[in-house]
Amino acid sequence: YNDLKINDIKNNGDIDVDLFLNFINPSHISLTIKEQTYSIFLNNIKIIDAKNLTSEKIKGTEISIIKMNVLFTHMQNSDIIKILNSNNVVVTVNILLKVKLLFLPLITVPYIYKTTLKDLFNQK
Repeated sequence: YNDLKINDIKNNGDIDVDLFLNFINPSHISLTIKEQTYSIFLNNIKIIDAKNLTSEKIKGTEISIIKMNVLFTHMQNSDIIKILNSNNVVVTVNILLKVKLLFLPLITVPYIYKTTLKDLFNQK
C-alpha cells in the first residue's frame, strides 16, 4: 500500500500532503515509533526535510503503514514541477526512526524507502 493524499493547496502556492508508505518490520518484536525524521528526493534531487512526532505502533513480522505529513512551499514547487514533467520519477525517502523497544532508551533506526511516483498513485 502506497498512497499520496493532497490535504490542501494554499493561496500562496504551498501544498500540504500526506504520504503513506509500507514499512516492513522483519523482526518478531513489536515496537513503537516515537519520532520520524526524513529527507525526500525526486530523481535524486533533495526536495525537503521533514519531521513527524506522531507515535505509531509497528507489529513484528508485519507490514505497517507509516504516515508522513509534508508541506511543500511555493518556493520549492517550481523545481518540483520541472522534475514531475520528466518520465519515470523515482521517489526516495531517507528515514530516521526513533524507536521505543521494551524498557530500552530510544533507538535510532535508518530506513530507506524507494518507489516511483507512478506506483505511489497506482498501488493500494
